[in-house]
Amino acid sequence: MAAEQPGRVPARGLTAGQTEEVRTRVRLMIQITARAGKYRKGLLAAAARLSPEEAAIISDLERHGLQVPQLHDVLCGGHVLVDDPQLYEDWRFAKVSHPRISSHHRDIDKTKYPDIGMRGAVVREKLHGRTAQGTWVQLEKTPAAFGPRKMPSLDDIRHLIDYVVYRVTRSNVGPWGLSGLTERHPMYLSPAVATPGVAVAAGGQVAGGRAAPDRSRRRRHVDVG
Repeated sequence: MAAEQPGRVPARGLTAGQTEEVRTRVRLMIQITARAGKYRKGLLAAAARLSPEEAAIISDLERHGLQVPQLHDVLCGGHVLVDDPQLYEDWRFAKVSHPRISSHHRDIDKTKYPDIGMRGAVVREKLHGRTAQGTWVQLEKTPAAFGPRKMPSLDDIRHLIDYVVYRVTRSNVGPWGLSGLTERHPMYLSPAVATPGVAVAAGGQVAGGRAAPDRSRRRRHVDVG
């Protein structure tokens, strides 16, 4: 991935004990949310292989106000905005993170803040980047690695199929299902305003006790899943 910034300590995942703690909690959360919405097959088995880096991301989202019902949308590809720019650096893990090309949040200088991908058993392909005031994150069903002087791969073709599904359904295609929480209507997390038991509506109207930002004037992104 891109060279580390001077003086920056590479981000690390959780310890073995902390990771196992998160694995157990995630399995319970998945079982609870599965009652309200179906997931694709294999999620519980994937949760048992949750990596320390994936566990760190989920723990950070919980710390910033993620409620149990909201996990379903996160795992199904919901677009999440978090009021914390430091997470952009915290989620750039040594050895497992890689720079990615996407069309999310075009107002950000991508040379200074490139979008970052990471693969894992549960997240499949985690993609995150900076916003003006914080960090955004989205899980994808199929990773894509479009770039100069590179022939399209099978994953790139599958990613395009996911885009077609997005265009038809107006829902992001995540690792374990579809979510209506797109960049235009995202989930919004902020620890200062998080309210227990308040989940984001399917249209992204409320999250953490505050209305999600209206991005109706912004062009829809073309990087989905």
